[in-house]
Amino acid sequence: MATSIGLWDLPGMALGTSPVSMQELLRVIEPLPASDVDTLIAQMHAPLYKQTGAQTHRVFVCDQENTTYYDRDINSHGRVVDVCVVDVATGDKFSTLVDPQAKIHWKAVQIHGISYKTVRGAPRGPHVWLALLLWIYQRCEQTPGGARALFVAHNVHTDTKHIGVELARAGLLLPNSWAELCSLAMSRKLVSDAGSRRGHRLEEVAKHLQLDCSCLRLHRAEVDCDLLIQVLDAMLERRFGKGNHLLQSVALSEDDRLDRGMAIKPLSQTNRLICILSALNKVNPRQRNLVYSRYVAATRAAGMEPISDEQSSRNSSSSKIVNQQVQKAKQVAESAKQQQRSGRSRRTGGSDVISAAVPGLVGGAGGYAGAPAVAGAAKGEPGSDVISTAVPGLVGGAGGYTGAPAVSGAEKGKQGGSEGGSSSARQQQQQQQLEQAVAEELQASESALFGKLKGEFAGQVEQEQQKQREQQLLQQRRGEQLGSASASWLNEACTQARTEERSTGGVDHSGVWSTEGLGEQQQQQQQ
Repeated sequence: MATSIGLWDLPGMALGTSPVSMQELLRVIEPLPASDVDTLIAQMHAPLYKQTGAQTHRVFVCDQENTTYYDRDINSHGRVVDVCVVDVATGDKFSTLVDPQAKIHWKAVQIHGISYKTVRGAPRGPHVWLALLLWIYQRCEQTPGGARALFVAHNVHTDTKHIGVELARAGLLLPNSWAELCSLAMSRKLVSDAGSRRGHRLEEVAKHLQLDCSCLRLHRAEVDCDLLIQVLDAMLERRFGKGNHLLQSVALSEDDRLDRGMAIKPLSQTNRLICILSALNKVNPRQRNLVYSRYVAATRAAGMEPISDEQSSRNSSSSKIVNQQVQKAKQVAESAKQQQRSGRSRRTGGSDVISAAVPGLVGGAGGYAGAPAVAGAAKGEPGSDVISTAVPGLVGGAGGYTGAPAVSGAEKGKQGGSEGGSSSARQQQQQQQLEQAVAEELQASESALFGKLKGEFAGQVEQEQQKQREQQLLQQRRGEQLGSASASWLNEACTQARTEERSTGGVDHSGVWSTEGLGEQQQQQQQ
């Protein structure tokens, strides 16, 4: 797609020119339409990934503030509202507010003080991230022989994850060779006397190193970056003497860096890229596929191997994987308990039930399902008497009998471990037979229950109909009794009246007072 401006026409991108400031980059990029920004970001892959062959690190201290209160909320549309990246070699800063175009959590506002009114009118996300990529590229390219970006932050995985997700939303995945260094891990090694884990927060470490931060507005990206640089230099000087600063320490050999708690890890050796793609997939799967395809093409063009699509599609949360394995283990353990009840689970070989259900966790164990588990190495060596602690109480025992502790059967596990693998086919067949028997029994139980319910329902219907017939018959009998009683009473009254009239010599009204006609009329009225 043609753009109104080319990538190499941007400030500082021409060959032989010096890096430019953030303000100059944003002045040119901010007026561009979103389609041009996306095209320029796509064009940034080739020069940016080409730097992956460099061995020198360009150190950037970074920090960000976002719309969420919890770091894990990145998977629920968390957006960056404040970002700062400092080039430690020159002191140049890329610091700006970002319009997230999203709601900012009120608890997050209490922490960093950035509300929606604060970011109103700030640069939009894609424009800021394109400018940041250009800003980093120009400084890495300025280094003799080229350099790879090294991000340093306090609890660095949070900052690189948030920034990486924002870059992926804009259309670019971080290069494999870019690395990260966690100052939080350094403080725990170099300032071990700081106290509890809470004592290693940035402001607490600064107070422990006697750095005055009382006048600073903490939890703003630029302020935290400046304070972190002071803390890093103070930690290194306190432990290794004056002259030991961050840049000098990064240039040391790997063994010397590890002695200082400086574990520099390329992003390809962490799960950071997988986390970024996983978070983006929950927000915009189409954008995730586009970003991954661009990443694969650029990485292979640079002569490196990208992470596989299977890895990038898998959720990076280890807890989810463990939960799935535990559920499988529970299902297999339940099947094993049923086998024990039927007398088919006692054997002298090793247990291969759980190794089939939880691959990679256990193997070669000589115990039985249902025995207590114990802690230890669970790599699946023959004779291993240990089951993973992720499934406590489900399986265990190394050659012992049902319910026996794992340690008591450790010796038997050495002999039974080699025999356990040969019974996997038999165990699978037994398990299939057991599942089939359970399914048949369940079907029979359902049929019997259905028949029973059907019979009960038919009986209830028959009882209701019988009650209705009895009520109708009872009403009919009551009507007949009432009619006969009325007729008897009328006959008696007529007879008494005729007797009185005859005794008094009155007119004979026998024809009038006859009850035959009255009886017929009464019966017609009752009908």
